Amino acid sequence: MLKGSMLDLIFIMVFVIAVVIGGIISAKVYFSISDKLKEHNMSVEILDEGGKAINNFLNAVPIIILAMGVGAIILAFLIPSHPAFAPISFILLVLYMTISMTFSNVLYRFLSSESIVSIANQYPLLATIATNLHWIIGTIGFILIVVMYSKSRW
Repeated sequence: MLKGSMLDLIFIMVFVIAVVIGGIISAKVYFSISDKLKEHNMSVEILDEGGKAINNFLNAVPIIILAMGVGAIILAFLIPSHPAFAPISFILLVLYMTISMTFSNVLYRFLSSESIVSIANQYPLLATIATNLHWIIGTIGFILIVVMYSKSRW
């Protein structure tokens, strides 16, 4: 992340897409091979712990998004900014929300594909994030703008 600028929103979007897709693919691979390995009595406890780790990781995605948003907001408060640049930030926010709508559609299509939907149904928060990513980015971005340009340093 940068030092609390509007560019943090792009980082958050890309990070969310990468983490969710990577986590779902790893869960798919795990669930497809774990049954075969359990048939051969190959350390069932280790396989069960691996499944718990994947579940914990994917269920932590909303907390990660919240932490990244709060971190960006705190860092945005620390940088000096002039209110004359606020309209540019609003234009960037609209652009970022448009990009995040595209990312949201890509993520939702990925989660609703036939081969992935059985795994994705186990993580309803990820589907909620996939459908509402543009609102999440818009909310964080609006709060960033308010924090950056409402300081009375001028």
